[in-house]
Amino acid sequence: MIPAVESKYSTYAESVTKEGLEASRDHRGFGGFSMGSVNTWNTFRYCMDYFRYFMPMSGSYSTDGQYMADLVRQQGYGSDDFLSSLLLEQVILHIMHLKLKSWQWRRIQMECL
Repeated sequence: MIPAVESKYSTYAESVTKEGLEASRDHRGFGGFSMGSVNTWNTFRYCMDYFRYFMPMSGSYSTDGQYMADLVRQQGYGSDDFLSSLLLEQVILHIMHLKLKSWQWRRIQMECL
């Protein structure tokens, strides 16, 4: 479905090839409510190369946080946070504390100055 939409409408994808869609992943999100939330988690699991943002709402997934964090690490993505870079672009001073323990996010705290 993504190639059909991105080839018809003006998007950030320069091409609808696998490489083109992966290069434009920063401009694509996936979300769902209830059973759509389960679909969102599965999309997170198998399609992280095509989407950067995920928003599962009112649904659960049968794996734990460590498993999901390992998926992120195994696919080569780290702890970069888009909000921090966005705040810097807008010249909003902030301090971000991200504590990692074995790729398990224990606490994320944002303090705006």
